[in-house]
Amino acid sequence: MCRMIIAVGEVQTRELLRDLIIIAKGNNELHEKNPVYGKLIHGDGWGIAYLKNETWHTYKSLKPIYEDEKLLELELIKPKVIILHVRKATVGEKVIENTQPFSYSDMNGDFVFAHNGTIKDDMVSEKNYVNGTSDSAKWFNKILNCFEKNNLQKSFLMENYTSANFILVTPKKIIVGQNYCENPKYCTMKLLKENNSVVVSSEILPTFKQKEWKELDNKTIVEINLADYY
Repeated sequence: MCRMIIAVGEVQTRELLRDLIIIAKGNNELHEKNPVYGKLIHGDGWGIAYLKNETWHTYKSLKPIYEDEKLLELELIKPKVIILHVRKATVGEKVIENTQPFSYSDMNGDFVFAHNGTIKDDMVSEKNYVNGTSDSAKWFNKILNCFEKNNLQKSFLMENYTSANFILVTPKKIIVGQNYCENPKYCTMKLLKENNSVVVSSEILPTFKQKEWKELDNKTIVEINLADYY
């Protein structure tokens, strides 16, 4: 199980990174997996993907986010879209290939993906677009295969899983989906829409706790047009 954030529009990178450190250490919210502060730590690597000057950039590390000296440099970026992910490994080794967000580009454009949860379905794709042995990497391959066949919705159908929450960037849209079977406090994602920005996060961000967040309903999909922000 993991924690993830996507922010679109007026992105405050420094605040997002510092908030994610608090979340990764289990010092932000109490829930089924974190009954006391610091009980659940997401320290199995982390990654960032951001859109700047019409180009996606990624950085991934096997270090916990709170031990990565690269943060001081990353805090300075000013993108229009940013995706952050901290990992608690359940399926797949602790290697860069299994660290999220995943990204892939082809003639259709750019795709970026992040997932929270564990999927036990047998996800077989005719083609492997990205390497990785985790359930998340396999799901991303399935999603890309379905996109090529113009049947993206099929890739979102699951039967055996704990949580299949996801962030997916396609060439034209950002799609955020929530779908879980257990641990609703831990799995429910939150949305903040304010001024010219949208944030969806696994947890209400510490810096913005006084804002009016909305909990997403289970089995909900939210779509954001990239053209509205970039």
